[in-house]
Amino acid sequence: MNIFFILPIIFITSFVHASELKELEHVLYQKNVQNEMPADPIAFRQPVNDILNALNRDWSVGDKTQLAKEFVQLWQRKHLLNSKDRHGLLDTPRVRIQLAGLLGMTARICLDSVSNDELRQFILLHTQSSNISERALSIRMLGYVGSEQDISFLSTIVEQEMQGVSIFAVLSLETLHNKDAIDELFLLEKKVITPELKAFISDRLRSFKEGGTIQKKACN
Repeated sequence: MNIFFILPIIFITSFVHASELKELEHVLYQKNVQNEMPADPIAFRQPVNDILNALNRDWSVGDKTQLAKEFVQLWQRKHLLNSKDRHGLLDTPRVRIQLAGLLGMTARICLDSVSNDELRQFILLHTQSSNISERALSIRMLGYVGSEQDISFLSTIVEQEMQGVSIFAVLSLETLHNKDAIDELFLLEKKVITPELKAFISDRLRSFKEGGTIQKKACN
């Protein structure tokens, strides 16, 4: 008499446990089941955007202490997700740039991070990228890892009203959390000509005009 053992079929839809990167895990799994990524750079931008959005969603709702540890692992390519990244999406420049910015945010609230100098140098390198989306994102993330040394660089971008990146430079000057950077924004508000850019700067300065103060960093 033959006895057949019927084993339950388990569909594995997740490959990371006890992780705060739930959205990233989910999106990466969806990408992994695809045989290949689009070869066209424009079409390939969407899968990368999906990864970026997942990282941002995780940061907005996850436990910051645990996320900080996992961001460090991702940066060092030691997270389990790195080994499960079939198409190398986590190694694309924009994802690394975004991750550098997130690590800068964790450092500001005294959580695990990577050497700020390492992050800043990586971001500065990509502010010179020929890819406009990489350049714009790196200019934006410089606000989280930059220093007083970067005020002049960011100010020049705004003053020259560089198309596609000047608004990001305004935001970075604001998020440097530096008095000199805010003072520079007040000067730029008077210098720029484009109405939309001038209005954007005015909007970012509104709280300061109403007596607001510069947000202090949690860690020095």
